[in-house]
Amino acid sequence: MSAMAVLAGTIGKSVIVRGAYKDKATRLNLFVIAVAERGSGKGNIGETLCAPMTLRSKDLAKKHAEITASKRGEQGAIKKEIAHLERNISNRSGADRANRLDTLGHKQARLAELEREAAREVTLLVGNTTSEALERALADNGETLFSYSAEAGAAVKVALGKYSRTGDGDYDLLLSGYSGDSFRSSRVTRKGVELEKPCLALLWLVQPIIARKLFGDAEAVSRGLTARILIFDTGAKREHDDRQNLTFDQEPQWSQFLAEILDRRMSEKEPLEIICTVEAREVFAKFYDESVDLERSLGADLAGELSRWRENAIKVAGLFALAVKITGVSAEMAAQACTVVRWCGLNYLTMLQTSRTKRMRKEPESITKLLWAGGGELAVGILQSSNGYTRQELDALVAAFPTEIEIERRKHAGPGKPAEVVRLKSKSS
Repeated sequence: MSAMAVLAGTIGKSVIVRGAYKDKATRLNLFVIAVAERGSGKGNIGETLCAPMTLRSKDLAKKHAEITASKRGEQGAIKKEIAHLERNISNRSGADRANRLDTLGHKQARLAELEREAAREVTLLVGNTTSEALERALADNGETLFSYSAEAGAAVKVALGKYSRTGDGDYDLLLSGYSGDSFRSSRVTRKGVELEKPCLALLWLVQPIIARKLFGDAEAVSRGLTARILIFDTGAKREHDDRQNLTFDQEPQWSQFLAEILDRRMSEKEPLEIICTVEAREVFAKFYDESVDLERSLGADLAGELSRWRENAIKVAGLFALAVKITGVSAEMAAQACTVVRWCGLNYLTMLQTSRTKRMRKEPESITKLLWAGGGELAVGILQSSNGYTRQELDALVAAFPTEIEIERRKHAGPGKPAEVVRLKSKSS
């Protein structure tokens, strides 16, 4: 799983899968979160697999610094020329003044271009970072990055909004980075960032307590962040020392494999297309139907939680095809990819169950207090607009606690849509 995540981060936007679902092109970026106990060696595997990418990233940053340094002389010369033009332009007129203004504008534009390039922080991967820093890093690096952290507790806390002033979840960039949707941010203290088609892959290794915080966050679930991630428990724990050396026997082949992918990615060619067979497409369609049937048995609060199973399976199949250096996905390869995603999904649902139970126990307490304060009932619209509940969450609570709360539809005396209220079934309960 870690190797697939690193491979996905190495590919960026340079490979796509076509023919797996309607006319949609699927990028191969994956979100992977592996859960392991503290001290179980999470970093050993991740650092080893990331080493080729880390070395290439350092090399790119060094070359960028050298190029930037070589252009400092041009920057200095342009600044002097701009100063000279600005001093002498006021006593010019007519065509001479217009020509000098035009020259001044071109020099200022060139200087701004050089300064922007000098300020870029060139990299292929980032670690724990704030959303603002991730925005800038994506903007600086062709809107494509790999997020890797062997201890991603801080990264998860950023996503959950722990460091924001409001405490609200900060998921927008992660959601856009997975799907490739445009992203825009506005900041009071600095210029906002606009990303047209961001591409983010991630491998976060976390301790169980951090994973539970993510599972237990209702917004992360309801907005579809957890649905996008392949989350699984590695089962890794601290063990007695076996007195054996750890060696990565495939290191030369792995490094060469990633180097070839990075070379193609840096060449800025059109994306390599991997085409699905008709039979593979049917495998993915059946897998989608399977996820729908399973999701319907989970409860209303998890609606949409398996909505990305097919998409992730297509991504995994594309990685498999690339690994064996073919440009097609067969039905057998599609089935193998579905097996991987199914395993992750069922693993995640098992881990989720405890957090889900705790979350569902807290929710009726919160809404009951609101209903008591409202005299035993509140309009659905008020709970949505003033208290942040979604209709999906309200339906889930009613389904989970049918003896305590209900949604009642009431007709108006005149024309109009019936009103809906959430009410306590018994004010004495």
